[in-house]
Amino acid sequence: MKPVSLTISAFGPYAGEQTIDFERLGSQGLFLITGDTGAGKTTIFDAITFALYGEASGDVRKADMFRSKYAKDDVKTFVRLTFEYANKRYTVERNPEYMRPKGRGTGMTTEKANATLEYPDDREPVTKSREVTRAITELIGLDCRQFTQIAMIAQGDFQKVLFANTEERGKIFRQIFGTDIYRVLQDKLKDAVKKQWKEYDELRRSINQYMEGIVCESDSLDEEGTRIAEKINLLKKEKFDGRIEEGISLLEELCKAEESALECLQKKKEALDQQIKNMDELSGKVRENADRRRLLEEKQQKLKDLEALLVQAKADMDRAGEEAECCEKLGRTIEEYKQKLVLFEKIQEIGLSQEKKHQDMEEKVQKKRQDEQRRTELEGKLQQEKETLKSYEGITAEIQRIEHEMRLITEKMDTLKNQRDRSRALEEHISDQKEKLDLKKKTENSLLEQRQLLKEEQEQNKDAAGQEIAYEKEVKEIRQKIQDLTEIAEQLNTSEREVKRLGTELENVQKSYEVKSRDLQQQKETWEQLSGADSRGEQAEKAILEVSERIRRLEELENRLEDWEKVSREREKTQKQYQKAAAEQKQISEQYRRIEQQFWDAQAGMLAQGLKEDEPCPVCGAIHHPTLAVIPQETPDREVLKQAKAEDEKERESVSRLSEKAHQLVTQENEKMSAVLKDAGELLGEPDVRMSLNEIKTETKRQKSADEARREEYKDQKEKAKKDLDVKHVLEEQMQSAQDELVMLNEQNINLGQMLATATERCTQQKQQWKKNVADCGTGIEQTEDQKTVFAQLMQIENERNTQFLQAKNNRKRAEQIKDELKESEETIQKIRGTISSIQEEIAKLTGNRETAEKQISDDIKSACNLITGALITSNIITSNIITSNIITCNIITCNQSTLTGDTDVNTLQTIKNADGSQVLSIEAFDAKPYHVQSVITMLQRAADEKKAELSKKQEDERKKTALEKKIPLDETEIKTLADQINVAEQELVRLQTEYANEEKNLNELKAQVKDVTKEGVQTQINEFTLKKRNLEENREKTREAYHNYEKNRETEKGVIQMLLCQIEETEKAISFPEEEIEKQAGELRAKRNEMEENRTSKYTSYCTNREICKNVSKKQKEIAQTEQKYVWMKSLSDTASGMLNGKAKIELETYVQMAYFDRILIRANRRMLTMSSGQYELKREEETGSRKEKAGLELCVIDHYNGTKRSVKTLSGGESFQASLSLALGLSDEIQSYAGGIRMDSMFVDEGFGSLDEDALEQALKALLQLTEGNRLVGIISHVSELKDQIDKKIIVTKQRTPEGVSSVARVE
Repeated sequence: MKPVSLTISAFGPYAGEQTIDFERLGSQGLFLITGDTGAGKTTIFDAITFALYGEASGDVRKADMFRSKYAKDDVKTFVRLTFEYANKRYTVERNPEYMRPKGRGTGMTTEKANATLEYPDDREPVTKSREVTRAITELIGLDCRQFTQIAMIAQGDFQKVLFANTEERGKIFRQIFGTDIYRVLQDKLKDAVKKQWKEYDELRRSINQYMEGIVCESDSLDEEGTRIAEKINLLKKEKFDGRIEEGISLLEELCKAEESALECLQKKKEALDQQIKNMDELSGKVRENADRRRLLEEKQQKLKDLEALLVQAKADMDRAGEEAECCEKLGRTIEEYKQKLVLFEKIQEIGLSQEKKHQDMEEKVQKKRQDEQRRTELEGKLQQEKETLKSYEGITAEIQRIEHEMRLITEKMDTLKNQRDRSRALEEHISDQKEKLDLKKKTENSLLEQRQLLKEEQEQNKDAAGQEIAYEKEVKEIRQKIQDLTEIAEQLNTSEREVKRLGTELENVQKSYEVKSRDLQQQKETWEQLSGADSRGEQAEKAILEVSERIRRLEELENRLEDWEKVSREREKTQKQYQKAAAEQKQISEQYRRIEQQFWDAQAGMLAQGLKEDEPCPVCGAIHHPTLAVIPQETPDREVLKQAKAEDEKERESVSRLSEKAHQLVTQENEKMSAVLKDAGELLGEPDVRMSLNEIKTETKRQKSADEARREEYKDQKEKAKKDLDVKHVLEEQMQSAQDELVMLNEQNINLGQMLATATERCTQQKQQWKKNVADCGTGIEQTEDQKTVFAQLMQIENERNTQFLQAKNNRKRAEQIKDELKESEETIQKIRGTISSIQEEIAKLTGNRETAEKQISDDIKSACNLITGALITSNIITSNIITSNIITCNIITCNQSTLTGDTDVNTLQTIKNADGSQVLSIEAFDAKPYHVQSVITMLQRAADEKKAELSKKQEDERKKTALEKKIPLDETEIKTLADQINVAEQELVRLQTEYANEEKNLNELKAQVKDVTKEGVQTQINEFTLKKRNLEENREKTREAYHNYEKNRETEKGVIQMLLCQIEETEKAISFPEEEIEKQAGELRAKRNEMEENRTSKYTSYCTNREICKNVSKKQKEIAQTEQKYVWMKSLSDTASGMLNGKAKIELETYVQMAYFDRILIRANRRMLTMSSGQYELKREEETGSRKEKAGLELCVIDHYNGTKRSVKTLSGGESFQASLSLALGLSDEIQSYAGGIRMDSMFVDEGFGSLDEDALEQALKALLQLTEGNRLVGIISHVSELKDQIDKKIIVTKQRTPEGVSSVARVE
């Protein structure tokens, strides 16, 4: 960004409108802003910053201070800045909020702040202050803070960064680079550490509550388990204070001991289960034997029934065999009829084939006729095409001749047009040169008259130089007196304002002292009211613990209620499973008996397979076996029977287990119900007999909600007590701070009193000095203390002398200007005379060129007429016998010379005729006149059009010829193809007729063989005979199968009866106890097992409770370990970010980031520091500090390369300090510019500080600043140093002047 021009109106010390043109300072280099103290040098940069961002460059001046105190009420306050950015110019205008006269009536009104930004392109201007500021920020890429830090090294800021310590320098960098985010991160880490500690403490207390619920029952435990239980009971009495790890270890050992005891009880139970199973097996065998006896009786009755059925089946089988003997005869008859059916199908197939051949012959005949007709048509058409083609011979030569003539005509026509245009251009050029010649002669006469007037004016102003020197001296003397009085007046006004300010501050301090005293008294009263916050907090904490314990017990009660419900649901589920399994077991038992019956039924057939005639039967002893028993088709083998028996026994065992499980669940349900009712009576305060499960659940939830609400109330009380305690601590700090402030205010009261007395005395002395200086001004000034009167009189005298001085100065400058103008006028006259000679020569040359061109046109016209005549003759438009040597008789049109111009249309032409009516034109009559040229061009155009029409016709004939040459071979080919197709069709017709006659003969022979029957009658006979044969065969097979089945079943029943008798005998021998004794022993064993199950259930409940506690505590222990690890990690991270690590330098995270910026700043600063100090000094960041308790990381030292030592920057002299601070400020500006995204600023301002440098140091500083101007950058220096005025040519001089209208600053560029 580079300023182009700046307009200031009623802004700061500038009372009127003032414009500064920065373009007069050049595009790069140094320029100086110098002037009186307080005149408004820094205000120039303030105005630039205000125009861009609506703010000043520093923190001292605010927006409401921009309105000039010297400006009149009706003068507008605004700043208009035109600046260049990226080779484009923008204009921004902005005004602050200020008071102005009302437009109507009297009084003042507020002019609102406003701004406008105008773009270099067609975009709409941006209005409103905020929108303009946003647009400027987006355009330049810098906000106000970054802009002022890059573009301005402000007055008083040179040594802030140089001599600051780490904390102060960190605040500066925080503001510049926005490192607040790292400080916020440090605070968030501290808060996270506090939160993590609270979570860790809550987990630790939760573990203690879990450990209180351990169940320790030493009965049924071994000696080691009993010892562990006793230790846990002792720890429970001590509430596991500091011994949680030991408690967890003992709890794990107790769970292992209980698990071993449960395993021992389980083994005893399994032994009892095996004994009960053996008894159940004996009982099952007794029941199976009874079932076999019932089955034996059923089998004996079934055997008698089968004997009667067998006799009936024998008779049916013999009768069906006799009826089935006629089946072979029926089969032969059916085959004969099927042969006739095949003949009918052949007849139908031949008939279809004949129909298809007849249709094909008709199609072939039709196609042959069409082809013969088409061939005849093509032969006639081909003859016509050959005759037409012959008529087109020689067409190509005609086309080439016409195209050649067209090219000649076109070329001649183009030549004439070019000649015509060239002639016109020469004519226009000659006319222009003549006009220019007349103008130059008039200018020469005017300059001669002006020269005479300048000589007369020069004679009048010859004495202006001496008058200017005299008047300038008087003006300087008067201005010096005004400046002296202005300084004294400003000092006096400052002293008076200081006296008034100190008086006001003294009064404010006294009022603040009274207010602080009252506030301190109120804070003491509030602090006394909050004195009981500690005890309230402890009481609330104790109540919270009690309620939390009760809530924990209620939650345990809820868990037990859930266990009760769970066991109850399990019991109902088991009972349903038992009922379902019992029904399934009944079905399986029935299935087993059915399979067993089938197996025994098959035994007779198995025995019959081994019987032989004359050998006794092992069952009945008979030696004759007329009818043997057969094995049924669906006969189970012994393995299937065994599997069915095993499945039956498995189902019986499953039903038994479900019965036992249901009994156990009923016992568990009763135990859990008793425990729940007991705990409910203790916690809910209700008798056991009056409470149901739903009532207990409802009451438990209600009381739990109530306890949770009470706990929240206690927590609120605790939080309130904590807040009160925090308020109390804050009040204590505020009270201490208020007491300190009261002491400080008392000291300020004393100091302000002393300062007020000193300021009053200084004001009196300055008034005496004012009177003395007024007296020194001479007799023309009134002796008074009224500053406005004195300054008005002085300003009046100054204005009179200044007016005289300016008039003399203007006269002197005018004399010098007249001298230059006379010299310039003489040179101009000589140049004009030379130009006149050149123009005259050019006109003569152009006239010769025009004559040559006209001669060439005449020759081209004659050539064109000959060409037209030849073209028309060859086109048969005219005949050659009417051409004479000088006259062309043709169809030509010419124009009337009085009306035709060079561009006249052909329609305006008239014909010239002889007396006999023929149209004639003489070649000699044509010359280079424009209308003659246009006539010939028109004739050429018409001849070209005639040729073009003729060419089109010939080309069309040529295209027709080409088409015929392509089409004739195609037609000949098609004729030949049609002839071949006709021959093929005739041969195919002969073949089809022969095949049709042969098929007709075969068809007649087949019809003779089936003339007495029909196809439908044959098919009906086949169906009737086939059905009759199938019925006879099926009846014979059914009767035979029925007889064999009955015979087989009889033998099967005999075998089953024999096997049942054997099994009953074997079972009775194996069982030595009666059934009643077996049932009694089984009942005793079940009672013993139930008693053991109850003991195991009780132990298992304790084991589950302890195991759950162990699981939860272990989980909590893992959580607390993770939480503790996280807390340690976060604490270490927070300490690292806050610089609190033991044995480490106190470097915070924000400081660490700032160190990186600081190192880059020092690299950039040392480039200038080494230059300005001639290589002696180099700035370096201090790596170590004297104490690790102090903040470190941003300390600064200087390396002296002359002696190789390192020392503090505070040891540098005044001039060296300026060099170091300037280098540091420039380095800081470069780093901020780089931090802002590499944005380049093409202008920069440096404010004050050069007065402490000697000549060499000043030269080095200027050398460093000159390096900043490289690359089209403009650098302004604000300073009073006189050496700078001599070394820097470009200046902006700011002066404060007093006029009759008032005081105002003026800036001028030199």
